[in-house]
Amino acid sequence: MIDGLRVLTLGCHLMAVNLASCGPLLCVWLDWRGAHCRRSSRDSGGHGVEILERTTQRLATASLIGLLVGMLLGAANAGWLYAAHRSDYLAAATRLRTRFEWGGAELLFSILLLALYRVWFRANSRYQGWQRWCHPLLAVTAATNLLYHFPPLFSVLAELATHNEREVLSSVEFRSWLVRPQIVAKTAHVWGASLSVAGIALSYLVSSRLWIKEGGEELCISIRAWGARWCLLGTIAQIPTGLWLLSQLSPIQQHAALGTDPWATAFLSVSVMATFLGMNWMAQAALGRPTHRDVVRILLLVSAIILLMTATLVRLYQSSAPVPSTDTHAGQYHG
Repeated sequence: MIDGLRVLTLGCHLMAVNLASCGPLLCVWLDWRGAHCRRSSRDSGGHGVEILERTTQRLATASLIGLLVGMLLGAANAGWLYAAHRSDYLAAATRLRTRFEWGGAELLFSILLLALYRVWFRANSRYQGWQRWCHPLLAVTAATNLLYHFPPLFSVLAELATHNEREVLSSVEFRSWLVRPQIVAKTAHVWGASLSVAGIALSYLVSSRLWIKEGGEELCISIRAWGARWCLLGTIAQIPTGLWLLSQLSPIQQHAALGTDPWATAFLSVSVMATFLGMNWMAQAALGRPTHRDVVRILLLVSAIILLMTATLVRLYQSSAPVPSTDTHAGQYHG
C-alpha cells in the first residue's frame, strides 16, 4: 500500500517538476514568436499577438504552480519513505545534507524568479530597452537552475541509498559523483522527460475555445502542433538515454528489470510499448492538425508512461537496497 502511494506521489512529483523545469524555456520561445508576430504586418488584427501572449502567461503560471506542487509532493514522498522505514534513503540524505541545504536556497531562488517572470507580464514596458532582455532571462535562469541542480542531486541520492556507508560527502566527492555515467544518464533522461511534459502541457494550454472564437484558429492549431513536436523531441531523446541508463544499472537491478522481478519487468515492458505508441500519436499531432482530444490523449499517455517508469525504478532500487548491518563498528542504519 505504501509503495503504491509512493509511486503515485513520486510520479506526480516528477511530472510537476518536469513542467516547472522546461516550461519557462518554452515560455521564452513563445515570447520570441510573439515578438516576431508583433513586428509582422500580417497580424493586422492583433489576434496572433494576444493568443501567444495569453498562452505564454498560462504556461508561466502552470510552471510556477508545478514547482510549488512538486515541492509538496516531494515532501509527501519523503513521508512515505519514513513510514516505510527506508533508513537507506535517510542515511543517503544525511551524507548529502550540505547539498540539500544549498538545494533549498536554489529552490527558493527559482520560485522567486518564476514569480517575478509571471508578474512582469502586467508591465507594458517589458518590451522596451533592457527589460526586453531581462524578462526572458528570468525564465531561462529559473529553468536552467532547476535542471542543473536537482536531477543530478536526487540521482546521486538514489545511488547512495544502495551503498551501506555513512560518511558525509565533501564537495570534491560530490562533484566526482556528478560525472559518473549512471548519474549523467539519469540526468539526461530526466531532461528529456521535462521537455516532453512541457511540450504537451503547451499544447493543452493553448486549446481554448474562447480564443478560437476570437479568431486565430490556425495559430492555435500551429501552437498545438509545435507543442507536440517538442514533446516528440523529448520522448525520442529518452530512448537512447533510457538504454544508456539501463546499461549503467547494477547487475542485480539489470536482472530484476529483465526477469527476476516480474513486476519490474512488466512495468518496464508496458512503459516501452506505451512510449512507441505515444511517439506515433505525437508524430501525427506534430505533422497534422491536432484537436483538443488528440492533445488530451497524448497528455494522459505521457502521464501513464511516467508513472510506469517511476514504478519500475522504485522496484529496481528496492531490489538493490543494502541490508542494515548488525555490527555497530560497521555503522548500522537507524530508521
